[in-house]
Amino acid sequence: MRRKIIFFLILLITGCQAASKEKQPKTGPLISVNRDQISYEEFMTSYRLTLSQMPDQADRTRIKEALTQQLIQDKLLLQEAKRRKVDESDHYRETLWLFRTRDLGNALRDTIFNMKFNIRRDEILNKLPKIEKQITVREIVVESKALADSLLGELQTGSDFRELARTFSISPTSKEGGLVGEVRPSDRNFPKLYINETMMMEEGDISETIEINGVFVILRTDRVYPPPDLERRRVRLIRDQLVKERQATFYRTLRDSLLAQTRVVNYPDKLDSAHSLSDTAIVAVVHEDRITYGLLKRFKNSDKKWSFIKDSVKANKEVLDSILESALFRMEAERRGYDKEQNFAKRLHIQQEYALKRGLIQAVTGDTHIPNEEVRRFYDEHIDSYQAHKQRLLRQIVVQTRSRADSLADQIQQGDDFGILAQLYSIDDKTSGMGGNMGYVGKKQLDPALADAAFSLEINQVGGAIQTEQGFHLLQPLAERETPDVSFEQASPKIRLTLKNMQGNEKMKAISKELRAIAAIEINEKLMAKID
Repeated sequence: MRRKIIFFLILLITGCQAASKEKQPKTGPLISVNRDQISYEEFMTSYRLTLSQMPDQADRTRIKEALTQQLIQDKLLLQEAKRRKVDESDHYRETLWLFRTRDLGNALRDTIFNMKFNIRRDEILNKLPKIEKQITVREIVVESKALADSLLGELQTGSDFRELARTFSISPTSKEGGLVGEVRPSDRNFPKLYINETMMMEEGDISETIEINGVFVILRTDRVYPPPDLERRRVRLIRDQLVKERQATFYRTLRDSLLAQTRVVNYPDKLDSAHSLSDTAIVAVVHEDRITYGLLKRFKNSDKKWSFIKDSVKANKEVLDSILESALFRMEAERRGYDKEQNFAKRLHIQQEYALKRGLIQAVTGDTHIPNEEVRRFYDEHIDSYQAHKQRLLRQIVVQTRSRADSLADQIQQGDDFGILAQLYSIDDKTSGMGGNMGYVGKKQLDPALADAAFSLEINQVGGAIQTEQGFHLLQPLAERETPDVSFEQASPKIRLTLKNMQGNEKMKAISKELRAIAAIEINEKLMAKID
């Protein structure tokens, strides 16, 4: 008996240990590339992100295999970049400086522009424009109360108001189905009783029989403006605008304070003859950070908005101001400890790897020569991109039904603000928050259904409803400009860079193949098989 109990306890302990091993989380190295490990957790982070971007029916085995090969290739390229000491290059250091400056500066800006401010009711009311109530009214006017009561009974059982007005009403409005038009509290064209009765009605209401000046009247409201919920929405919109004003004031005050406290040496005069500057020329100093002309050019090329400033000297000076402001906000963010946050460390690690790979590409392509004949051939093959074309500054309202679009178009014709209506009603998330502003766009950037209308409307004219897959659009062009022809001489530097990058990518593929051939790669197939 004693032996049986001991044997049973041994089985129980062994079983518990096995179960414990089964429940242990899958951790540790999954892939080893020249002894540089890719952990299970690192792989799963990339795998889940990849799956989230794929359809549900995607082949997970193929995704897993492709991701494995991509991670191995990335690891090999990072190892090669370090072997070539890319992380000691000026390009690498500048890339990380730009990242820290942008990321931390933007984090501080986000903090400012998410700040909450208490807005008093009287501040909102002072900004809130008064809107007089307007009601679109129809009427049936008859001489007999008995007839009026009979018609009212028919209306209450569903008869068509307009048809009854055309048949029985003695008013001149009968031809239009009894349409009176807009009635306002301040109107003096109607008896007071008529206006008082109308103002108490909601949209679609039918009044009782009213005796006015010896005749009997039945009223119906087609439309009430403003709608009941508009006041609440307008209050919220004005409050949001006031909060944004407070945030902007706080932002400017902080910027001016940082500027006053920090050593900033600016050499804008150097930019007057930028064509003669080398990339290493110092154009500004912020505290101990030196801003070179090469850094300025990289900052400028990272945002298309600077390309719209035709005066290159003016553009360079605005870019420099933006860099200085970003640097000041980065330093303040560091003082507040933003760079110690875990999420920033993750983003910095990703950016370091990106900078290493880009630095490797630059090292590989540094001596690449692109003949003029190739540049010319590329220019000729893409000539449409370099020819002058018109762009329009557009704004839009997108709604789900044509009737809502037509109603909003009527409100705009009566003087309502297009931008406010866009914020209140538009279902387009990208533009509604900016009053429907789409920015400057060319015909080819628009849905074909919208393109012709957008460029045929007069400036500030509001077009009729246009249907697309998204919904019904109201468009309003605010301005027009023509992008100039880009000559071969002007386009050559960017084309040469594009072709250089294309050749660089081919060289990188060759390097990857060579590195893969000699690499020591181990995959934990048992652990990999458990990944679904």
